[in-house]
Amino acid sequence: MYDFRISGVNDTVRPSASTKRPRDFQRSKVYSWQQAVFGRPTEKLTLEQCTELAEKICGFKVVVKDGRGRRKACAYQGSRTISLPKWARNERVVIHECAHLLTGQEYASHGAQYMKVYIKLLAKYGPASGLPYGSGVDGIEQGLTECARRYGLKVAE
Repeated sequence: MYDFRISGVNDTVRPSASTKRPRDFQRSKVYSWQQAVFGRPTEKLTLEQCTELAEKICGFKVVVKDGRGRRKACAYQGSRTISLPKWARNERVVIHECAHLLTGQEYASHGAQYMKVYIKLLAKYGPASGLPYGSGVDGIEQGLTECARRYGLKVAE
């Protein structure tokens, strides 16, 4: 079994005020790629189901909050919290936000390292199993990585 946790991510350490995260240069491309590959999610999960899924994926306690009043879903690494508006309570968004929790704060929010983690999570836990990308988690992961790169996204090795 692959351990998705990246060293240092699971420690509750907040960066100093002088530490800046690199520029998030491919955020809109990631959102477009998700939409192109997976379409709009149709399933609706409860907050309890979202919490169970997030904790299964991350391997640690995750607080999932009702994000009504927010326009977007959001993950907070320091407190291991995810806020989910009603529209975002589905498998793919929970996986997306868990990838943020598991990617180090020294990396861009939707950068190459994030994409590596996100694709691994999609291959193992996500809706990717219905896509024509080889067999097993490794085949799906390789197919999603190639697809993302063809879409112009940077994915870490």
